[in-house]
Amino acid sequence: MTARYTLWLMPPPEAGERFARLIERLSRRLGTPCFVPHLTLCSAADLDESVAVTRARAAARHLAPVPVHLTGLSTGDSYFRCVYVLAERTEALLAAHRAACAHFGVDPAADYLPHLSLVYGDLAREEKERLVDEIGRRFDTRFTADRIALCAPAGPPQGWRLLGPYALEGRSAGER
Repeated sequence: MTARYTLWLMPPPEAGERFARLIERLSRRLGTPCFVPHLTLCSAADLDESVAVTRARAAARHLAPVPVHLTGLSTGDSYFRCVYVLAERTEALLAAHRAACAHFGVDPAADYLPHLSLVYGDLAREEKERLVDEIGRRFDTRFTADRIALCAPAGPPQGWRLLGPYALEGRSAGER
């Protein structure tokens, strides 16, 4: 059976737990879905699960751990970009996006927007702005993501399946 898959860059445990608690708190308060904190690297459709897992594992062997700098809270008009934290578009993060896309046979997005979502949903603009005021617009969170996970996002977020995580085993340009 073929399905859609997304490849996620995972924050390390300490940062991941901190964001998971925030996502859960906001989800309970707003009645929005709860989900695992992540930065999406790429999406691919119409793959068999075994093929998707093979490609995710190959990507993990190739990709080096990725430094991530979360810089500011933002809001959007799409369900999956309702309220999110922007990640700085560093060459390392953009290279990880390009490499992940290559492993999955999809074109890199020219407008790739690396981010870590906090709220999925269709909230009114005023509600989103209240959240930004409450949480704070500025972030200065840095971590090195050293794992990816493969997500099968069928149905509502609470039913999504995660495969992995897979440790990033590649070397950065400075280590070669």
